[in-house]
Amino acid sequence: MQHTVFRLLIIGLLIYSSTCLAQAQQGELLFKQGIRAFNSQDYQAALHYFQQAQQLGMLNKRLPFNTGVTLYKLGDYGAAYETLKGATSNPDLAAIAYFNMGLAALKMTKADLAKDNFQLSYTHSINNEQRQLATRMLKKLGASNSNAFSYTSNGSLSGSLGYNDNVTLNATDDLAQKSEEGDAYYTFYAKLNQSFSSSLFSDIALYTLQYVRLNDYNYTLLNASIGYKAPHDLLFATTNLTASAEVQSLFLDNKHFQNLQLVQLDADYTINPVATVSARYQFSNIDSTENLYDNLAGNRQRLRIFGKYLHSNLGSNLGSNLGSKNTIHWFYEYEINNREDVIGNNNEITASFSPRRNKLGFKHDIRLSPKFNFQWGWQYWRSDFPDANQIDANTQIKRKDNRKHANLRLIYRLNKRLWIYTDYSYLKNKSNIEEGEDDYNYKSNNISLNLYWN
Repeated sequence: MQHTVFRLLIIGLLIYSSTCLAQAQQGELLFKQGIRAFNSQDYQAALHYFQQAQQLGMLNKRLPFNTGVTLYKLGDYGAAYETLKGATSNPDLAAIAYFNMGLAALKMTKADLAKDNFQLSYTHSINNEQRQLATRMLKKLGASNSNAFSYTSNGSLSGSLGYNDNVTLNATDDLAQKSEEGDAYYTFYAKLNQSFSSSLFSDIALYTLQYVRLNDYNYTLLNASIGYKAPHDLLFATTNLTASAEVQSLFLDNKHFQNLQLVQLDADYTINPVATVSARYQFSNIDSTENLYDNLAGNRQRLRIFGKYLHSNLGSNLGSNLGSKNTIHWFYEYEINNREDVIGNNNEITASFSPRRNKLGFKHDIRLSPKFNFQWGWQYWRSDFPDANQIDANTQIKRKDNRKHANLRLIYRLNKRLWIYTDYSYLKNKSNIEEGEDDYNYKSNNISLNLYWN
């Protein structure tokens, strides 16, 4: 009799475990159906799927957030507010949950409650984008004495150790010198941002790349900038217009070789919760401080169109990527250079540094877990030089370069502000000029271990 009871207990436990597993799988399926319905703007169906997943006891940490945002879209602001509370205990979702609770409070005409939640959103923010969104809403509500305006500065630090199997001067984009030697290196980057108001800001930064043996390829950049951002609501899009000015000092082999003055105009359009498109115009005046590099002096203009698309999960109501698991970044850039040519003894052009460049690239950021991210990307550059290079007494060629660059990165989040990541990149530059030292044809493999704090 005792053996029979024991067997019945085991059978009961197996049936219970199988039932729990089946419910978990069904809940995950319903959750994914809810996301698809939300992205198709069928909010009533999305709510139905999310609520069914909840009834099955689904433990996905994003379920309260997704349900709350769906209720907001359906106009049930009170229920949305209460449901979003369930997402505030998750450190990754707290800032965006409080932000959406603030939006719901505004819809319920509870301005003080909205201020409190936007302040909490600012407090729990883990990056500048989140802080800027919260600050903007607090400013709209007249919360000029809010703690969101008490901060004056923040910064970031990073460093890396790596190895490059063919060291080149690609850091400057203007030189093609290659070593055909491998070397270990380290990098250091530091940036300090200073905010004078919600619109006026400045920053200073230092980046240095130092090799163990090949000191001629050491590269350092110092820059300082000031900018003004003016947010606007344009048609159906949230728009930020930014104007900035920057000065740079560049060093090769630890010797000052170039100064640069730059003005930049940016327009960022948040079209909907999952898509952002931006445009940037940049004009640079370049001065040489070393006679050897006089031919790099001149000016450069760049026009870039770029954006990002969030998918596979819900974003915030203002298009923030705080709730996204996967992000696709893309860009197209057109560049014009007007530099001095290198003139030979017979007044022929022996080298030109005034290319017209077309650049195209994308990056896919995949969130594997709350701690791990994986990124992969690809870029293509086409450089056309308008003046023919004198190859020999009988040959002149207009240089054309094609550059391909691929990158893989695995990121691990150590805590709220600290990340560690490994990086691998492959670079290949192919030119139609293959004479002489063949400086314009090269490829390299680069691997590094990096630490980043923000």
